Amino acid sequence: MIPKQNFYNFFQPLILASWALNNTVTVPTVYWAYPNAPEPLSPAFSIRATLTATPDHSHLGDVDDNGNQTVSDNSEATITITGVGKGTYAALEDLATSCRKQSAIRAAATQGIALIDRPRITDVTGLLNRIQAEERGQLTVSVRFVNTVSDNVGWIDTVNMQGTFEGGIQPSQVQDMTVDLDTTP
Repeated sequence: MIPKQNFYNFFQPLILASWALNNTVTVPTVYWAYPNAPEPLSPAFSIRATLTATPDHSHLGDVDDNGNQTVSDNSEATITITGVGKGTYAALEDLATSCRKQSAIRAAATQGIALIDRPRITDVTGLLNRIQAEERGQLTVSVRFVNTVSDNVGWIDTVNMQGTFEGGIQPSQVQDMTVDLDTTP
């Protein structure tokens, strides 16, 4: 599962700060890009994440007394931030620089995100039939994050039994016993 809220919490303040360096009159809309959703009025920035690498192996945690185990893996995604409106390309350039700052790297780490390459910017204003339209640019950056799930593996460490043994030459008796099972698969 892609941690959308973590990505938004990290990139949204950086986008607004980059915008404010060159534009003090308007405040852009920053939103999570959903497929087929209408685009808000400009200026606006959309954030989209695409899973780019399937985890190659998982890390298995210890099994607790209830048979639950934490399973985690490192995943990779491409974050695409698209800016629309006058001044968005300059804001994306400032955002690319901001992503390289130590403070931004630390802020990403608090959201469980690692930036793994330099952000790339593309001017997409005139790509559609070479028609010049409203200023539009895209910033893409690859990130890694950890997915964690809980799994009930059903292992039992201890079995407690109580029973009555009858018959034989001895009188009936109640006996408790504990059996410890090895937890290695």
